[in-house]
Amino acid sequence: MSDNISFEDIYEEMFNSYVESNDTMNILSNMMSDIEEATSSSNNKSRKKRSYIERGREEGHARIWNDYFSYDPIYTNNQFRRRFRMRKELFLRIVNALENHNSYFENTVDGIGRDKISSIQKCTAAIRMLAYGMAGDAVDDYVRMAGNTAIQCLKKFNICVNDVFGAQYLRKPTAEDIERLLQVGENRGFPSMLGSIDCMHWRWEKCPTAWHGMFTSGHQGKPTMILEAIASYDLWIWHAYFGIAGSNNDINVLDRSLIFDEFLDGRGPNVQFMVNGSQCNMGYYLADEKQNRKAKSIQKMAEGNCEVKVLGAWPSPFVMRPRIALQLKSVEYDFIEETMNPKSELLLKSNPVHKKIPVLLHNDKPICESNVIVQYIDEAFSSGPSILPSDPYDRAVHRFWAAYVDDKWFPAMMAAAKAETPEAKASALEQLKEGTVLLEEAFVKLSNGKPFFGGDKIGYIDIAFGSFLGWVRVSERTNNVKLLDEGSTPSLVAWADKFCADEAVKDVMPDTDKLAEFAKIIMAKNKPPSS
Repeated sequence: MSDNISFEDIYEEMFNSYVESNDTMNILSNMMSDIEEATSSSNNKSRKKRSYIERGREEGHARIWNDYFSYDPIYTNNQFRRRFRMRKELFLRIVNALENHNSYFENTVDGIGRDKISSIQKCTAAIRMLAYGMAGDAVDDYVRMAGNTAIQCLKKFNICVNDVFGAQYLRKPTAEDIERLLQVGENRGFPSMLGSIDCMHWRWEKCPTAWHGMFTSGHQGKPTMILEAIASYDLWIWHAYFGIAGSNNDINVLDRSLIFDEFLDGRGPNVQFMVNGSQCNMGYYLADEKQNRKAKSIQKMAEGNCEVKVLGAWPSPFVMRPRIALQLKSVEYDFIEETMNPKSELLLKSNPVHKKIPVLLHNDKPICESNVIVQYIDEAFSSGPSILPSDPYDRAVHRFWAAYVDDKWFPAMMAAAKAETPEAKASALEQLKEGTVLLEEAFVKLSNGKPFFGGDKIGYIDIAFGSFLGWVRVSERTNNVKLLDEGSTPSLVAWADKFCADEAVKDVMPDTDKLAEFAKIIMAKNKPPSS
């Protein structure tokens, strides 16, 4: 080897010789091919080509515009309000406000100069989804918008509406607002009215099974939550209370609301007005008949002027009697729930002899025993229909059958519930059926073809016997037997439906499921310990 050959020349010669080897090149080539194939296969599996649907968004905007917003629209303003749940002027006000607030709602064009989805389309999609509980994909065929885009519109719509209108509308009224509401109410014929209050049930489809009893009411039949709201004359909804269990009714839902706390604490607006010669010192909310009873009761409590009170417990059929009688007479009263364990000082003081519920307190004077209370209510309050007949003989007959219910029929039902052997239960049920048939015969004779024992209106026997109907249903369910059936007591079957549907009854009649749960608890507590 020549002395002038360097180490670099020797290394280059050896490297070129190695690279030019066919075996080496084949190995490298195969490795590169495997890598490319694996990479290509992985990309094909992980990346799926996204499909594109040409929806014709411009046509969607044109359709909405021609349907509702053109010079000569296809549909009327009333149809718009029914479908969008608001007036057209309000809708356009929201659209314009959002256009000025967020660039997402601006009407712009894309990179090739084509119109993007318009603000009217975006707001229409969001409001339709809110108003009808629709899925995002459900507005596609009319608005011409993909489901994911519709969901995005809804989210941005909610955020922007809160940003734009929250400070003005989503708040309690100030002193200036209250003054304006009172003035508007007076101008519209309702002096000192603060707003309108009402409740609605929202169905809870995903309610846990264990909570169904608490959130299901008798007239709804499905788990619901209650929304309580107060609105002014121009539909400013400044109070909303949501999440109350659906088993509450329109009256006792107010017990759980916070809206009357300021009245009870003496912090309500100080106004004065006269009603039937009586001065009132607090404002009021306009409500339907059921809620108005409770609202008036709360106002009287706040003013220290609630003259009628009922001390009792919701499951008791005997407590139902004075409550039904008071509602028949349209008498406002305060219902005080008695815990019974231990018994309250008020109960022991009001009924020191029997120490039992119910107790009626009229101007702080106690009246005890349910049937005695019903007779007292009939005589003390002239409002509403008479509960007992005016004829002395008829009154005596009605008192007789009411006493029969308490002295004969009810003990048979209790015996069936407490029976420890099948023979004893069968004997008690047979006696109970015989007693029910006797009441069927009495009803046919006394009603003279009218819907109630008392004739056209609920009377004394109706209250005495009807107060047990909730427990009758529980007994039928527990014992797998029909006490009221079309075969043996057809008239009582029809009577029971009419009685429970009456306005004076349906708000105080306990739900059957709640009664059944209560019965299980009581039976478990009273069950003798096993030896």
